[in-house]
Amino acid sequence: AHRAGALYAPENTLAALEIAVRQKADSAEIDVQRTLDGTVVVVHDQDLMKLARDPRRIGQTTYRDLSQVDIGSLFHSDFKRERIARLSDFLSAAAGKIRLLIELKYYGEDNLLAGETLELVGRAGMEKEVQIMSLELKAVRQIQRLAPQIAAGYVFAAGLGNLARLDVGFLAVPTGQATSKLMREAHEKSLLVYAWTVNDVDGILDLMEIGIDGLITDDSALAYTAIKDI
Repeated sequence: AHRAGALYAPENTLAALEIAVRQKADSAEIDVQRTLDGTVVVVHDQDLMKLARDPRRIGQTTYRDLSQVDIGSLFHSDFKRERIARLSDFLSAAAGKIRLLIELKYYGEDNLLAGETLELVGRAGMEKEVQIMSLELKAVRQIQRLAPQIAAGYVFAAGLGNLARLDVGFLAVPTGQATSKLMREAHEKSLLVYAWTVNDVDGILDLMEIGIDGLITDDSALAYTAIKDI
């Protein structure tokens, strides 16, 4: 469930997570970054313009201030009570119900994000219920070093380059880069491949035909039905 399920509720919210559980998603993909006072929160963008038309940046604002912002009403009035959640809130809500695929988001240097994310996961006892990934290979290496028992993945947004140099648990790639050749090369190196973001049945079928290991979708209900039918 991409951003915890961005079609049926505001992205990266506990409301979206609850719906993803009901829709039988295997995992909820979420994004984390740190606030000014070091709280690990679940937000994708570096500011709140998309969610609340609020220009304040996550990394330059305290969690206390951010937690007062209504991030649901722009999506629908039914979600007017939604607020930015901490990673600890998501871990608590997900425990025993759904796995979490956590993407570390960096808007500048933050040497503490990976370690503090792992500390929260460990405190919740959910090492076996999470996977962690990032666009920053440096962060992936940090996860591998600090918590080798947790699958760490690399997110590709551009050209793939040489897969042989990548010692990671999995890859997350745009659907356009998920090809039969990539799947063959990745599986030869025991790499799993997840594709993002696919929201139509034909796209799901195409990816399943080439042997994709995971589908990242805004519409987990559609994906669940399509996979079940196939």
